[in-house]
Amino acid sequence: MQHYRDFLAALSQYCCSTTAVLSQYYYSTIEVLSLKTRLSEATYRYDELPEHAFRYLVLHPGASNEPLVCTLRTSNVNNAEYEAISYVWGSEVQEHDIICDGTILKITSNLNEVLRQVRRAEGARNLWVDSICINQKDLKEKGHQVAMMGEIYRAATCVLICIGSAGSECAPGLKILAEAASRMIDKALYHTIYGMRIDPSTESHPLRDLESDSEPTFHHNGQDPGIDFDYRSAVERCLDIPRWNIFPFVEEEDVFLRGPEWNLMNTFGQNEWFDRGWVVREASLARKAVVIWGDTELLWDDLNRISLWTGRRAKKDLDMTQAVRIRCHFEAYRTRYRNFSSVFFQEVDWFEPSLLDYMGFARTLRLKDPRDRIYAFLDLGPKLVQGLAIVPNYTDTPLKVFQDFATNYILTTKDMNLLYHVMHDEATVETESMTWVPRWDSGPENMVHFVSSSAYSPLRSRTGQISKPTISANHVLRVQGLIFDTVCFTSNILTGSYSTSSNVPLTIGCSSLTKMFFAVWLQR
Repeated sequence: MQHYRDFLAALSQYCCSTTAVLSQYYYSTIEVLSLKTRLSEATYRYDELPEHAFRYLVLHPGASNEPLVCTLRTSNVNNAEYEAISYVWGSEVQEHDIICDGTILKITSNLNEVLRQVRRAEGARNLWVDSICINQKDLKEKGHQVAMMGEIYRAATCVLICIGSAGSECAPGLKILAEAASRMIDKALYHTIYGMRIDPSTESHPLRDLESDSEPTFHHNGQDPGIDFDYRSAVERCLDIPRWNIFPFVEEEDVFLRGPEWNLMNTFGQNEWFDRGWVVREASLARKAVVIWGDTELLWDDLNRISLWTGRRAKKDLDMTQAVRIRCHFEAYRTRYRNFSSVFFQEVDWFEPSLLDYMGFARTLRLKDPRDRIYAFLDLGPKLVQGLAIVPNYTDTPLKVFQDFATNYILTTKDMNLLYHVMHDEATVETESMTWVPRWDSGPENMVHFVSSSAYSPLRSRTGQISKPTISANHVLRVQGLIFDTVCFTSNILTGSYSTSSNVPLTIGCSSLTKMFFAVWLQR
C-alpha cells in the first residue's frame, strides 16, 4: 500500500492537475474509486488552446471492468501520433465517469462503451475523441476545432469506426466474406489487366496499349501465381491512371453470389452509425480505417470495395432506404480512389460529387445541430469549396448559417446548382425573405437527388456561356434563363424498394421532352 499512500500524498499537492502522478503510479480499482469519491465535487476545466493547436487523449491501460483514466495533451496536428475515433454520440445524458488529469469528467453511455472497447490491457493509447478533446461549451473553440476536423482525421494513423455490439454475432462471418471478396476482386482484376495487355519485360509498367488484338497471355505461364501472391500490390502498380470499365461482369448463377453470407452486408448496413452525418467525413478522409464491431475488426477499405463491386458488377438488389443511407460513403470512396473505381465505370458516366451533392445526399442523415448540415461536409467536394473560406460559427442561428453559406457560395462559385436543393412548404415560403436559400434541415427525409447533382451539366447557350447571378442589397437573387418546357407530372415519393419499370408511371401525363429525359436517364 506504500505506492497508494505516495500517490495520495502527491495528489494532495497537485490538486486538480495530476497528470504526472497518474503516469508514475499504478493503482487498483479500489484505489481509483477512492480517488473518485474525493474528487466527486470537482469539475474538469479546459485550458485555452493555442492557435492552430488541438488536444488528444492518452487513454491509460486497464481491464474491462476498471475505471477509465486518461490524460489530455495539447499539440500541433502534424507533431502528434494518434488514432481518431468515429462513433455514434447517442443520448446526451452524461452518466458515466472518466478520470481526466485527476478530475472527474462526465461522459455518455456510448462513449463509455467505446473507450472500454478500444482500451488496451497494457500500454496507453493516444486517441482523438471529439466530445472530450473539444470543449463543447466553448462555442468559439468548437468552431475553430470543427474547422480543423478534416485535418485531424487526415493526420490520424488510423480511424477507429466503433459501431458497438448490436448484431456483432454477424461480424466474424462478415470479416471472412470481406477478406475473401476483396481478394477475389484483386485476383480478377489482376488476370483481367495482365491477361489483356501484358508486357513481361517491364515490371513497373506491365500494360500495353488498350487496342491490342493479341491473344491474352498470363504471367507465370498462364497459371495462377498462388495463394500467397500479393495481387493487391500488382494491381496497384497498374492503376497509376484510370482503366475505364475493364472489370468483368458476374454471371447471375455464379455460386459466389448464392451464399446466405451476403445477408451479413445488409445487417452491417443497418447499423445506427450509418444514420449519422458526421461519420461521412470521418471515414472518407482516413488514411486507414478499421471497423470495430463487437470483438471483431474489419478493414473499411474491404467493405467499400465489396459495395462498389456488388453495385456495379454483381447487381445484387439493395433496399432503397439502405442505398440512400450509404450513398455519401459510396460516393466519397469511389471519388477518393478514382483509379481503382474506374475499372467499374464507363468514362462517360463518371462524375465527382460536389459539396452541394454531399449536402443533398445527407438530408436523410441525422445531425443534432442544424448548422452541421453545412459544417460537417466542408472537406468534401474540394473543387467548389476552395475559396469559400467558411469558418464554423456556432453563435449564429441555423437560418443565418444557411443564408451566409448560400450567399457566399453563389458569389464565389457562380454555380446555380444551389437552387436544385431549395425545398419549401407553405410556412417557410410565407415567413422567409430569402426563399432562394436551401433549408438543409427540412424537406422530405426520403428525398433522393437523382437528377439534381453535378452528374448533369446545365444547358448552355451556343457560345457556352452561363449567365452570372447577382445578389442585390436587399438579398434578391437575380438570374437569367430560358423557359423551354413545363413539368406535367411528378411521382409520389418512393419510400421502399421500388422498380422504376413497375412502380413509376413515367409516361402518364408527361410531355414528350419529359419522356425522352427519363428514357435517357434510365439507360445511364
